[in-house]
Formats: sequence, C-alpha cells, structure tokens
Amino acid sequence: MEERENLSFGEVPERYCSEDNLDDFFRSFKHFGLRARQELTRAERYCEYLSCLTITMTSSGRISEAAEILNYHNQQEMLEGLRRVIKRSIRQTDVASGFDENRIALLLVETPRNGAKALSNRLQENIQNFLLSNVASEEDWKVSFTIVSFPDNVNTKEDFLGQLDGLASGPEAQPL
Repeated sequence: MEERENLSFGEVPERYCSEDNLDDFFRSFKHFGLRARQELTRAERYCEYLSCLTITMTSSGRISEAAEILNYHNQQEMLEGLRRVIKRSIRQTDVASGFDENRIALLLVETPRNGAKALSNRLQENIQNFLLSNVASEEDWKVSFTIVSFPDNVNTKEDFLGQLDGLASGPEAQPL
C-alpha cells in the first residue's frame, strides 16, 4: 500500500513549490494542454480573456545544421536558452510550453488579443537579439507568431481548443 503524506497547507514540501519544477511540468505538451483546458473553463465561467500565443522559428535549413551555434553546445541547449529569454518576457502567471519542432506556445491568462499582440511585438525583438548574439549564420531566420484569443476571435471553448489543436499539428504558424 502506498503511503500518503498527511500535510496541512503550511507544511507543503518544497519539492511541490519550486517554480522550476512547475515549469518543467508544463514543458510536457500533455500537461500544457490540460492547463489550457483548465484556464479556458475559468475564463468562460468568469467572463475573462484567455490568449494562446504560438511562436515558430524557421530557417532555410534544419536548425541544428543551418547555423553554427555560439555559446551553446547543441540545438537543444540553444532552444533552452531561447526559452529562458521568452520566460523572462512574460508574467509569472502565464505558462510556457516546451519546444516541439521549433515551436513554443504561451498561455496568456486574462489577456485579450491586443495584449497578446503587444507581447508578440516585444518578443520579436527579444528573439531576434538572442538569435543575432547566439547564432553565426548568413541565413535568414523567420519568427512567426499566431494568436488565438477567447472570446476575441473565438466564441466557444470548442473553437478555442480546435484552433489550439490545429496549431499543434500544423506545419508552420500563420502570420498575425
């Protein structure tokens, strides 16, 4: 029989409270999707906004072979460095997924479409600065942003989730 921890709220073990552990949890697209559903239900119930901003990086070749990566040993380390740049640009209440096929999703709670658009403009500059300082390459990098916002451009939970599923399986983000 599994032993259960009997804890009061004041005695929650530190391993459950670490911001890094929680961040690692949401890198899984399964857990990110579960959180998106939870936030969408909350947004619908309390008549609040919820936006999902998807960032896709593309280059003329495969990212791992397209450029010499400076300051990092491999593509995965470079993407993790980029993820840290993105995480520093969002609020603590927002959730970032991990990278999947050079795509990352941000769940922006209580954020209408125009707020997500403003964030995408800030991120565009931060990402370009990161790439310029960490990738030695002549090729052009393209950073695309896609925004899905409830209830701004979708009116139902099903439409929001359908568009998120489409973004997750689509070959490339569409321009704003």
